[in-house]
Amino acid sequence: HSLALCSDGTVTAWGYNDYGELGDSTTNQSLVPVAVNTASGVSALYGKTVVGIVAGRVHSLALCSDGTVAAWGYNGFGQCGDNTTSTRLAPVAVNKQTGVSVLSNKTVVAIAAGWDQSLALCADGTAATWGGNSYGELGDNTGKDQHVPVAVNTAAGVSALNGKTVVAIAA
Repeated sequence: HSLALCSDGTVTAWGYNDYGELGDSTTNQSLVPVAVNTASGVSALYGKTVVGIVAGRVHSLALCSDGTVAAWGYNGFGQCGDNTTSTRLAPVAVNKQTGVSVLSNKTVVAIAAGWDQSLALCADGTAATWGGNSYGELGDNTGKDQHVPVAVNTAAGVSALNGKTVVAIAA
């Protein structure tokens, strides 16, 4: 699937959609761009201005101007970050709950998506990640899937990120 960010802060999507990765509240493939759902009570993008987008294998992420992140599509490994593994046909908010998510009280400035994982770069130079972790792709030193954002490991003697400030992310 493909995504486009428009100058008005809205997102369109097209292509494969068996898992809702187009975010239009359907699982219908689209040969032309369709609007990602922004309806009140349905979409975490309601009232938001999107400033960044990324497409994973069958999930999508949007970075909003207020530093929050929305996700939709396949979520079997937790890559939508909403503390579930339920497929999401419309955008949901990535969890920022205090005591649950490492994104609590943080502002996200960049996002990335891989095969089954998602990443966020925070304004304070830290990185968070969530989703599939079979091969250690989350960098949290657990090898376990994470359904909410967790910190990328920066422990002294363990991580090459110890004492570093992250300025860019990719997956």
